[in-house]
Order: sequence, then C-alpha cells, then structure tokens
Amino acid sequence: MTAKEDIEGALLDVRKAYRLLYLYQQRVLDLCKEVVAALNTQLTTTLGFKWWQPCRGKARGTGLKTTIIIDRPPWDYLTLCDFAVFYLPGGQDDDVQNPGDWMLVLRMTADSGHPENRTDVTKFATTDDSRTLVTLYAYFSSQRHEGNWFDTVVDAKYAWPPDAGTRNFDNGFRGFGVTLPLSELSSTEAVEQHVSQFAEGLRREFPEKAAW
Repeated sequence: MTAKEDIEGALLDVRKAYRLLYLYQQRVLDLCKEVVAALNTQLTTTLGFKWWQPCRGKARGTGLKTTIIIDRPPWDYLTLCDFAVFYLPGGQDDDVQNPGDWMLVLRMTADSGHPENRTDVTKFATTDDSRTLVTLYAYFSSQRHEGNWFDTVVDAKYAWPPDAGTRNFDNGFRGFGVTLPLSELSSTEAVEQHVSQFAEGLRREFPEKAAW
C-alpha cells in the first residue's frame, strides 16, 4: 500500500469519525432535555436553562470571525467532548442564594480516559479502559449569599461533588453527584428510573429543604 493510500484510508476514518461525533453530540444534547423534563415531573418548580460551558479547553471566542484558529489547540474546538449544562428553578434569584436554593448541573463526558488538564492523547487511558459518562450534580445553598450562581459556584472552581454523599464548599454550599455510564440511559424508561433515583437522593441528602 502506498503512502497516498495510507493517507486516504486515514482520512476515510476521519470522515466516519466526524459523522459518528455528530450523532453522539445530537444524542447527548437531546439527553440533557430528557433528563430535565423527567426531573421536572418530580419537582414543585420547573428547572430552566441558564448557562453551559466546556469542561476542557478554552472555548470562549471560538467561532468568532476574529479568532485565529490556527493558533489555538484542537481541544478548543472539541467543546462537547466534556461539557456541563446549568439549570436553576424558575423564580429563583440568579444573584442571591437563600437557604434551600439549588442548582442542577448535567455533565456529559465522552471520554473518561482524558486526564484533567492534559491534552496529549498519548497520555490518555486506553479507550477500552475508558468510559462515556453522564453525571447529575446538585449544588445546594444552606445560607444566604449574595453573588451570581455562576460566579460563586462555577467560576469559584469548586471541585465536582462526589458520586456518593455530599461535599461541603465555602459560603454554605454543599454538592451531591451521581455518575452513570451513558449506555444506561438508552431509553425513556431508563432515564425516568435514574432521574427518579436522583430526586430521591436530593431529598435524602438535603432534608432541610421542605419541598422539592
């Protein structure tokens, strides 16, 4: 096989990979809507979208005409490889956290073998030893605090909550998280079942909130 044929074969794989990536991204975006819709049936208030951000790279400015794309690392353009979507209950103040206020975060991680703060794929865990994950996080405020949720929780660089129990943060915040393989959310029934279990976890971990 010639070098040209080798390159053509590799480029064929690239085209296949992009189409597969498109389908994956459509699925996880749809899944965000499905999870929130299922959770809203368990709550007395309705969660609404507030923000999103990539958990890897620096996507700010990506897509702007003035962005010099050839000077940026490729990971900046794979923003949905690992991303988080943030939701707040309707009627909850964006700039003040009162006792009982909370925020939902959905994190979609395409490749758990991607180490934090590393972009060299040769240092990743093998694909066979890695997983594609969905994590549901809840950040709960136990005291009054003034400041935008995004600034006080997200940009404060708080670590992600654990997968079992809660973690205490500054300013009276506590966090609770549940991580699942994406493959476990392959049907409407599975989504509803896991979301129901997450809702039960919220009531168990934050009993001081009278009504969810």
